[in-house]
Amino acid sequence: MNLIKVLENNGFTPEAIKVFANSNIKDLYPPQAEAIKKNVLNGKNLLMSVPTAAGKTLIAELSMIKALLTNPESRCLYIAPLKALASEKYKEFKAKYKPLGIDVGLAIGDSDTPKKHLNRYQILVATAEKIDSMLRSRAKWLIDSLSVIVR
Repeated sequence: MNLIKVLENNGFTPEAIKVFANSNIKDLYPPQAEAIKKNVLNGKNLLMSVPTAAGKTLIAELSMIKALLTNPESRCLYIAPLKALASEKYKEFKAKYKPLGIDVGLAIGDSDTPKKHLNRYQILVATAEKIDSMLRSRAKWLIDSLSVIVR
């Protein structure tokens, strides 16, 4: 299954298609193609359990960007297991999606964005512990506006 065709068939903007075309990924792996067939880009829930390097992150990114293209007021949450991985994904997403005008924030505890500003980000990269803390402090904005959660 060709990535560019998938993007075109699912309403991605030319700018978004360009961002993904720059990744040099031409064709989807079978688990990725299966996720597309299961309508993950149309808001369907998906649990993807495949080995490392089988394409989970690309499906997560496609789901987040599609949600934001459909509704720019929505929010996406990318939960990473470790601070180091969260920081890495934050830097990667921030650079990658800057051309699309998508704001990416980081919430990991010791070097994150101030809590009062977290609600302005369309993609929030965080650790599970930080999300737990935010939910316990009743971060209603987080719950009310989420359209995609990646764990």
